[in-house]
Amino acid sequence: MPDDVLLGAIEDVPGVTDVDVSYEDDVTNGEQYSGRLEVDDSANPACVLDRVYAILWQGRDAVIGVSVVQGGEVTAEPPPGISFFQKTDEMQDRYGPRPTEGVLVEPEAPPACR
Repeated sequence: MPDDVLLGAIEDVPGVTDVDVSYEDDVTNGEQYSGRLEVDDSANPACVLDRVYAILWQGRDAVIGVSVVQGGEVTAEPPPGISFFQKTDEMQDRYGPRPTEGVLVEPEAPPACR
């Protein structure tokens, strides 16, 4: 899935007001999606972060390190059951298999949103 499609989907997540997320591949940190999102006061930051992980899971095989900022408070913990250095089985258990058709699958209700 192209990064621009993923980032566009993140911008469309309800409550997201600003996206500063990018893909990087370097010798020190390896492949990763990293950055931050700002959300409005009415958003559930855990739900937003879970949706973002579900979206980025559909992209490159990379670690996700995204934080959510709401009212000056930062949420950087990965969703429950997902370690800081995500393992494929953790991600599949939470979000299902990575799509292979090249079509973005919109996450309906990741666990933190239920």
